[in-house]
Amino acid sequence: MRKMKMLFFSVLILTLVFGLCLSSCEEEKSEYGLLTINNLPSVPPGGASQHYWEGRVFFDVDINYSDEPNYYLSTGTSRVATFLNPNGSISHTSPFSLMDSVNYGGFLRSGSFLVIIFPTASWGNSEYDQYNAFMYVTFNKGKATIDYNDMTRWDSLPNR
Repeated sequence: MRKMKMLFFSVLILTLVFGLCLSSCEEEKSEYGLLTINNLPSVPPGGASQHYWEGRVFFDVDINYSDEPNYYLSTGTSRVATFLNPNGSISHTSPFSLMDSVNYGGFLRSGSFLVIIFPTASWGNSEYDQYNAFMYVTFNKGKATIDYNDMTRWDSLPNR
């Protein structure tokens, strides 16, 4: 009888340990990366609506300074993450939640990536071009902190 109890408790403990391992792996997949941008200015309202920040993360690509930012905002070939919350809504405030554009889970990559940030009103509205900015950022497991004042503004690029 004692051997039977010992076997039962051993199986129970192994089952619990296995279950905890599986549940911890599940939690990692549901994590989202976070990009904190310090000194991020408020986007002024345009017309009757308030505009917000949006952004994208790209593989380390060379920027052709004569290209318009909309090319990079719309291309999907080198985009690796978007400023999206886990519920699918756009992440508008810092720290920005990042969704991986390839596997549609949390962005948890490490390495150097190009980050582009822009107000929602900037598409075709030159009044907001001064806010469009980019920077190469080093992420560690999907997390990074930068300063908006260190970012390069699109309107400061040559040939603009």
